[in-house]
Amino acid sequence: MKLKIALACSLYCVTNSLWAEEPVLKMHIFKAPKAKVKSNQDLKMIIFDQNSKKRVVIAPAARVATQVNRVQSKPEKFHYWSGGLSTGYQYEQTVWQVSNPMVKESWQNINIWKMRADLGFHLPVGLLLKGYAEYGFSVDGKINRVGEFSNASQNRLSSGYTTAFSGALGYEFELGQKNSAIWGILTPLVGYAYDEQMYQSRNNEYNAAWQGPWVGLEFGLGFAQRHEFFGSADFHWADFKALGDQQDFSLEHNANALGYKVSAGYRFKPTSRWALSLIVDYQYWKTNAGTETLNLPTQGFIESPLTSVKRDAFGIRAAVDVAF
Repeated sequence: MKLKIALACSLYCVTNSLWAEEPVLKMHIFKAPKAKVKSNQDLKMIIFDQNSKKRVVIAPAARVATQVNRVQSKPEKFHYWSGGLSTGYQYEQTVWQVSNPMVKESWQNINIWKMRADLGFHLPVGLLLKGYAEYGFSVDGKINRVGEFSNASQNRLSSGYTTAFSGALGYEFELGQKNSAIWGILTPLVGYAYDEQMYQSRNNEYNAAWQGPWVGLEFGLGFAQRHEFFGSADFHWADFKALGDQQDFSLEHNANALGYKVSAGYRFKPTSRWALSLIVDYQYWKTNAGTETLNLPTQGFIESPLTSVKRDAFGIRAAVDVAF
């Protein structure tokens, strides 16, 4: 009997000690604070151990999705208008030739300082209207003239200028989100342009104009949010007309012509509105066979075939652009 009582007492002590070692956990629910909880702080659950007087802190396993989205770049405000001013140097030459009688006149090594203004209107759907106007004045150059019945002559350029106007309609395709880590754009364009040059020496003047429709493509590759490489290529169909005035006669040239313009550059955007650019331009024009009309004071008008007129120009300029 005593053995049974001893075993029962031992079993009671063991079970009682086991229950005593198990911690009693309690959860406390607090009223919501009147102050707003900031979304950038982690919410934590605190569980108190009643026996050991300790607390267990349980942190969330991951941040909420809103914190992930906050790291992504914020979309910029859309700007409907854009404008730009640029200035720089241009080197060009123009050569015309007739075959009967053979006459070749070359306006060479013409150095020009050029200024240009751009304006664009953009819609969120991708449509855009854009145009530019430019003017340049010559600072140096020369003219060489070779004729079948006259001696070769050479003179310095005394004055001259170039002007150009262009307008276009296009649609912009975005490849990726603008101003993200990397993105691109493609913009087909159709437009109309007018280009004019006037060269003058001591006893010679030549004024030429090229005007007509064109089609083109602009493209850009942006990276690191603030940087962009860009370029364009335009193909032109033009009506060519030129007037010349020399010491003993005046002349008129008429022909159809083709031309192209290409450009490439780099743009840096310190802000979402402002940008700085460096641009290289090249253009080439050539007429088909046309007609030359000579106006001689004593013999009236004489027509002869115009073999060709060629013009090419290379330039570099710096630009400041703004969106508004």
